[in-house]
Amino acid sequence: MGIVRVFVLGAVLGSAAFGACTAQQKRTVEADVRQACAVVKRSLYVLENYEGYLRKNFVYSLAFKTYFGNQSFYKTLLKKRIKACEQGKISYQCVADNSGNCDSENETDAYVLHYKPLIGWYTVPGNVIHYCDRYFASNSMRRLDDTVHEFGRLEGIGDAETGTDDIYMWDGIVNRTGMEPGYSQAVSSGHPAIAIR
Repeated sequence: MGIVRVFVLGAVLGSAAFGACTAQQKRTVEADVRQACAVVKRSLYVLENYEGYLRKNFVYSLAFKTYFGNQSFYKTLLKKRIKACEQGKISYQCVADNSGNCDSENETDAYVLHYKPLIGWYTVPGNVIHYCDRYFASNSMRRLDDTVHEFGRLEGIGDAETGTDDIYMWDGIVNRTGMEPGYSQAVSSGHPAIAIR
C-alpha cells in the first residue's frame, strides 16, 4: 500500500510504505493524484466564486441542479478532500486485474472499498484507492477522471442513482468546474480571478 503526500500548490511530493506497485506505477499514481488534487481545488474555487456563470451555463444539467439543491454538501466534501491532499493523506494500492474488484466481471480501473462495521446499519467509506493494472494502460485524461471519481468515493459518495449521494453527480460537478475547458471558461466569464494550478 502506498501513501502519497501531496502539497498541491507547493508541488512537493513524497511517499512512504509502498506495497505492490512497481516504480513506474508509483510515479504514474503520484502524478495523477497531484493533478486530481489540483482539479478539486479549482472546482471549489469556481463553485465559490462563479455561481452566476454556473447557473446561466448549466441550467439543464442534472448534476448542477443537484448541486444547487445542496451546495454545502459538495463544498464540504471538496474542502475535506483538499485538506487531505494538502496533508498528504491519500493512500493507494496496486491490484492485479484478476484480483479484488479488478476482475473482468467488474471492468473497473480503480475502486475504493466501503465496509459495514460489526454494529450499526451505516456504511463506512474506505480510505484506500485500489488501482487495477488496466488503469495504467489508460490515457492520462481517463486516469485523471478515474482518480477524481475515486476521490468522491473516499468522501463516502455512493450510488444513489439520482440525488445528492450519487457519484456521477460528483463527477459531473467536479469535472465541469475543475478540468479544462470548463475551468477556464468560468474564470474568464467577466470576473477577475487568480488561476489556481
